[in-house]
Amino acid sequence: MKKLIRSLRALFAAVSEDMRKIGIFLIGAGQLGLFVDNDKMTGWAGVLVMAVGIIAWAFGLYLAQQLADKVQEK
Repeated sequence: MKKLIRSLRALFAAVSEDMRKIGIFLIGAGQLGLFVDNDKMTGWAGVLVMAVGIIAWAFGLYLAQQLADKVQEK
């Protein structure tokens, strides 16, 4: 795994940043579904979209942390 991370460091950095951006976007879209009454998204769909956004954001943070740890070990 260390060799893979070392060789694909730029790819992992880009993916982790994109996952965090996607997560923040989905969290915002889910909040719109929850709090805006005239929106076409139902409350349950808003909760689901926000939960998926939180998971994507957390996964992006996890990848960034793993990348930082592997770079420091080097």
